[in-house]
Amino acid sequence: MDLIMGLPQQHRHNAILTIVDHGCSRAAIFLPCSDTITGPRIAQLYLDYVYRWFELPTKMISNRDPRFTSQFGKALTEKLGIQRNLSTAFHPQTDGLSERKNQWIEQYLRLVTSNDPKGWTHWLVLTTTVHNNQINTTTGLSPNQILFGYNPTLNSDKVLQTHNALVESRIQTRHSSAQQSRRPKRTTPVAILSPRKSLVRCIPPETPPSKSQTCHRRDFRLEKLS
Repeated sequence: MDLIMGLPQQHRHNAILTIVDHGCSRAAIFLPCSDTITGPRIAQLYLDYVYRWFELPTKMISNRDPRFTSQFGKALTEKLGIQRNLSTAFHPQTDGLSERKNQWIEQYLRLVTSNDPKGWTHWLVLTTTVHNNQINTTTGLSPNQILFGYNPTLNSDKVLQTHNALVESRIQTRHSSAQQSRRPKRTTPVAILSPRKSLVRCIPPETPPSKSQTCHRRDFRLEKLS
């Protein structure tokens, strides 16, 4: 269980509560929330959206955020017989899986909301569904296959023209996001020269450099502004 904060404000939400099954399924649920969320509110979100599918957890892994280490959280887990496992900073042995899920959801939302960053809440349900339909490298199966025995159909192969502007807009957004995901990413920064001004604008790489790259001279690719 973890929180991703600092997202654009949308419908009183600017954070994501991530809940990951560290057991056999590796399923995850991503819920919109506020960075002012309290321990009781987190417990209510679990009851509303997770309990019906996964029942009570036997262990709760989280960082030492005050929302998880509060007296309420401690009393509630003791009352329900839930073992608490609190990590210290970044500790792969305890919260490495949650950290990887957080990185995945941030990358996915950055992709699908590139044209409208503030619309991230509209994509969160789909993000959860897509994540749980992907094959996990550890289990060799998707979380949905482990939980339900099959992968639900998420997209239709039929391409039919409709007369509804909203439907066509959503389909176009989906196609644009898919095309952008297939666009090759830069691995080196770009220095753009302006013909009108003696200025150079540097664009950072889309993929972070490796440690070996940061220790050596960085090469720039030059592009002329139109």
